[in-house]
Amino acid sequence: MLHKVVVALCVWLSIAIVTCAQGIDSVAPSKTTPAAVVTNPILGKIGDECRTASNVIALNPGNMALLTYSTVCDAIGTALSPNSEPLQPNAIQAPAPPAAKNIEIKSFKSLNITPDNKLDATGIVALWREHTIKADKVTGDTHQREYTFNGGVDVSAEGLSLKSDDLTINTRYRDWSSTGAHGSASPQYMETDIIKENLLFKGATMKGDERTAHLSACLLTTCDRDHPHYVIDSAYTDIIKGKSLTLRDLRIRLWGRTLVKVPKLVIPLDREYDPDYIPQVGNTPDEGYFVKMALGYSLIQQEGKALVQLMQKKGVGIGFDQPYEFGKNKGTLSVFGLINQAQSSKYITASLQHTTQLFGLNTQITGDLRQNSYMLGNDSSSNLSLNLDRSTRGTEFRSSIRYGSQNSDYYDSNSYAQSLAYGFRWGRQSLRFSTDYTKTDNSYGSGSSSSSERLTGGIDGSGTLGSFDWGLAVNRFFPMGDDQNSVIYGGLEKLPELSFRTDSMKLWKQQSGLTFKTVLGRYSQMQNGDQINRAMVEAAWNPRWGTGTGINYTASSLFRQIISSDNTAQYVLQGSFGVTKPIKEGLAWRVNYQYTRPYGYSPLTLDYTGKSSYATVGMEYSVADRIKIRAGSGYDFFAELRQSQPWQPLAFEAMWKPSSASQIAVSSSLDPNSGRWDSMRTILRYQSAKFSTNVSALYNPLTNQLATGNAYVETSLFNGGWRVSGLLNYNGYLDQFDSQQYQIVRDMHCMEAVISMTDIQTGFTVGKQWMFQLRLKALGRTPKLGKGSYGESLMSSGGGLGY
Repeated sequence: MLHKVVVALCVWLSIAIVTCAQGIDSVAPSKTTPAAVVTNPILGKIGDECRTASNVIALNPGNMALLTYSTVCDAIGTALSPNSEPLQPNAIQAPAPPAAKNIEIKSFKSLNITPDNKLDATGIVALWREHTIKADKVTGDTHQREYTFNGGVDVSAEGLSLKSDDLTINTRYRDWSSTGAHGSASPQYMETDIIKENLLFKGATMKGDERTAHLSACLLTTCDRDHPHYVIDSAYTDIIKGKSLTLRDLRIRLWGRTLVKVPKLVIPLDREYDPDYIPQVGNTPDEGYFVKMALGYSLIQQEGKALVQLMQKKGVGIGFDQPYEFGKNKGTLSVFGLINQAQSSKYITASLQHTTQLFGLNTQITGDLRQNSYMLGNDSSSNLSLNLDRSTRGTEFRSSIRYGSQNSDYYDSNSYAQSLAYGFRWGRQSLRFSTDYTKTDNSYGSGSSSSSERLTGGIDGSGTLGSFDWGLAVNRFFPMGDDQNSVIYGGLEKLPELSFRTDSMKLWKQQSGLTFKTVLGRYSQMQNGDQINRAMVEAAWNPRWGTGTGINYTASSLFRQIISSDNTAQYVLQGSFGVTKPIKEGLAWRVNYQYTRPYGYSPLTLDYTGKSSYATVGMEYSVADRIKIRAGSGYDFFAELRQSQPWQPLAFEAMWKPSSASQIAVSSSLDPNSGRWDSMRTILRYQSAKFSTNVSALYNPLTNQLATGNAYVETSLFNGGWRVSGLLNYNGYLDQFDSQQYQIVRDMHCMEAVISMTDIQTGFTVGKQWMFQLRLKALGRTPKLGKGSYGESLMSSGGGLGY
């Protein structure tokens, strides 16, 4: 009995989400505009009395007419096609309502309109709001603008196909109703990305307007067989196109048997696919056997998601995610709680994201609360922040306040931060004033505590004066509290700093790669707080050129002179040079050299720069995308200063693609200093429609063993009815598989049964676990092993290979 309940819980929601996750809308905007509108049966008007040419108007087959209603004499207007009869000389022109409200008759066998506004037509083909309607017969009242189609009713539009016994349309109110309707609608037509396949539907009665549809006695599925594998039978279904789907009194039937009954289910259609809606059944070392699922609901016309987790070892977890929107107020409230029977504690998490307008300011409030970690036990934390901002032409205001706390049996921390900024711009110049305040209090289980507090103010400016770009930076620390000289608050004050920058283009209208920069400033470096005046002049040149023979050169140079008020000075030389020369087609060599060295001394940390004198050389051979070979090394001329080896590893990389489906890559390195072979990595890849593999191995010559290896294999069995895949990561040093993952997928036409098994030997959670899901293909195929949430490969890379 238990296994039946588990399977039912797993199945019913996954099917309900997809199959009914679309809206049915039988109206769409029409782009048809009549060429001319006339009151064909009316000859004239005398006083309040209209005179007609006859009691009945009859049009010949093949004519095109646009049925309208005229405010003049309550007359019937028809827009005739070019091959119709000419206009009568004294016909009264009748203004037509917007085309979107009208029905355009494209063809018919017979069409009669009486003076009392009754319409009767056969063999009708009409167009309404981009929907083509075909029917054996149509009757209606052109004054009330209501028409009823009967006999072989067929409605089609881009992404929609509907057949019904009858269809009634009121173009005045833009609503419709139908009985005995069945057909299909695409995800694009219903404006949702949740499902990927057409929704097949059948309803006893249907009615709606431009954006909504209401169905009674509705059957829904995405299985296109004559006898669908699964069907959702809903007593009442309400759809808001592109927003939500509400099912009431629904039953989920699998292979003709009712699995579960649900009184009400609400599915949002305007959000990204959420994997929580696919029920999960499985087992993990920490949770034991579990069932996890999500249920949709509606609260004051706001769709939310309820979370239910039943875990053998942890207990019962219940929560919800509730988005809301009222006027300018918008946000999401999330709460989840668990009575953790394994730790005898209550685990609670809550978060709030709220945006609104407050006194003309864009306001964002965020907060989160966590009590008793799901993994760690007795601890808690909370954060609350308020952000205000407003931008107008030429001005910008920002303010933020944040409070956070973290508490456990061994450690307590409370922090408070506040920032305020105001900036304005005039022309090409801008100025910004800001202030930041922070305070942190820490206490430990041993009884010790610490506190730090600081207020920082600053001014930032930038702009252009003639041929120069200028910049202004001011920041000042204001000590506060008892611990005013705490080393935790090291830093550099600018009191102030003024900079100017230009280049050859701005000075001489020449793009030569020359740039010049000058900085003047007064600084105070924490912790001692001594103030130092500093001047810096810098010139840089970054040319790039080719010879026209295939040889390309790159170079850069920089000179920086620094003078400080403490009678110290420093200058820095930097330079680089590179050459790339082709030897023949596909074969080229390259040489690069880089040099950096400071001379003298500067007391400020912002002037620190390292020493380097480094050269690299390499060769590369390539044949289209089939063969690539690279080799290179480097020499450090300052290695003796660093007490290191001068020669860098000699790296070799090669890649060969015998075909578009296969690839072999090898990378290895050799230490020229000792002549020692360091490593070798090999990657083999093959991919076809029914089989794919990716094998990577790293060999360590120093220990003569396989250091690491991983393998991904996927294959289809029994003509694609089964798909089996595995991902293994091997640790040669421990002689064990750190992780093993396996996935078995059974293809069942419109559904997939997925069994995932994992064995993890490292990390926080160690042990074996498995999970079962029954999901619909309409949600997209089951993600493959070794793929991240965005489809990126989780396999180890090929070392330095970048192919």
